[in-house]
Amino acid sequence: MTRFRSILRGLAAVAALVATAADALVTALIGIPPVTWVLRRISRAIGEEYRRGYHGAVDADVVDDTTTAPAIEPGPGTDGEQ
Repeated sequence: MTRFRSILRGLAAVAALVATAADALVTALIGIPPVTWVLRRISRAIGEEYRRGYHGAVDADVVDDTTTAPAIEPGPGTDGEQ
């Protein structure tokens, strides 16, 4: 059984190598990024979103505080010379 499993793993590795080589060749001829690369990025993004949702993490909100006045008025000797 162990030998059979090793043979199957080897065949799967060879099939993956041939598939990625064919993908690279065809997409290079067409002029688009390799499909395996795109699928890897999409699956990574889906996995990250799943983990965030599973653990209850929330995305951080970006606060733009450039529209408000500074909390401390600049005094002498700083950029806001008076």
